[in-house]
Amino acid sequence: MVQLDSKNLSLAYDGDDVIRELSLAIPARQITALIGPNGSGKSTLLKGLARLMKPTGGAVYLDGQAIHHLPTRQVARQLAVLPQRHEAPDGLLVRELVAFGRFPHQGFFGVCSDEDDEKIAQALEITGITALADHPLGELSGGQRQLAWIAMALAQDTQLLLLDEPTIFLDMAHQLEVLEVLERLHRRQERTIVMVLHDVNQAARYAHHMVALAEGRAVRSGTPREILTAEVLAQVFGIEAEVRIDSFTHTPYCIPLKLCKSV
Repeated sequence: MVQLDSKNLSLAYDGDDVIRELSLAIPARQITALIGPNGSGKSTLLKGLARLMKPTGGAVYLDGQAIHHLPTRQVARQLAVLPQRHEAPDGLLVRELVAFGRFPHQGFFGVCSDEDDEKIAQALEITGITALADHPLGELSGGQRQLAWIAMALAQDTQLLLLDEPTIFLDMAHQLEVLEVLERLHRRQERTIVMVLHDVNQAARYAHHMVALAEGRAVRSGTPREILTAEVLAQVFGIEAEVRIDSFTHTPYCIPLKLCKSV
């Protein structure tokens, strides 16, 4: 199983530090959610872990090797990433988009093999969009389009999957659909998944491990019951909240009450 870690990782934009000397171990075969207020560094950290940003200090390690020193194709065979913003021509068919995920595994001429076709079909099936395979992206709803992009990442067939706010701009039904697809993927294939989520209740429901960030630092990491507490919510988000256990999912959820007096 591929292991992803960071040690004393620092990331910056134009010389301004966003992530500061952050050491983190991503649990293998689990879903990890990165949570925190706007500007806490969640998306920046994900970019650093995904090799989309070069560290200004420290390093990210993939199976013990500094990820920025590894060949791009080698990394792409072990780690797939879905950024927050992604674009493709509306006329592109869903199947064609998903096929792009096979690029790291193809030869010089990029011809699809039987294995490529099988992985594409599996990605379409697990995301529930097989029936949309021959539809143009421009004809899809926002939720369907997001599932197509997730299918592309799944077709890459990596042990590690990193997603930056996969539910952004989606209504509640489509948010639930996307998160259940990721949960199903983990249950079937035990892939290691790291995702940035704004909704802490969704994070606590679907993740096994959570990392709470504030001002570029990991305030605390652990299970949902260890992270979704009144103390951590006050420290990270500056709110007073009541935390309860959901009788259906048996996971914690919070009810925000008011801003802390010091905020």
